[in-house]
Amino acid sequence: MKRFNLLLNDWIPVKTHEGEHKTIKAYEISQNAIKSLESPRPDFNAAIMQLLIGLIQTVMPPKTPKEWRDFFSQPPSQDELKRKFEPIEDAFFLDGNGQRFMQYISINKNGNKTSVIKLIPGLVGENTTRKNNDFF
Repeated sequence: MKRFNLLLNDWIPVKTHEGEHKTIKAYEISQNAIKSLESPRPDFNAAIMQLLIGLIQTVMPPKTPKEWRDFFSQPPSQDELKRKFEPIEDAFFLDGNGQRFMQYISINKNGNKTSVIKLIPGLVGENTTRKNNDFF
């Protein structure tokens, strides 16, 4: 079974300037052809954008405000981003040994369980869940 990695697999939905809808890898975000993120919900687009900004801040933190402006006017190439992501890519496999990205090692393995649907704000309330009234 192929392992999924948030940095190495194409999963980020985008729209190109030509109107094409496709998915890209995280390091491909600097393509000139990309017009916008294209998730089904605006809050998902915001979360993906925050993830991408955080990744770049982590692997190539600018030392000055001028460096930030330089990044904006001349983004790093795909090859440069891919090379910078390599040291952290193990943390972005969704399975495997050790701590994964955004997982807390202090949480009890049997505690703090909840359904995935409750993690997405604004989808269902407690009453809908309790009465099993889905929203479709």
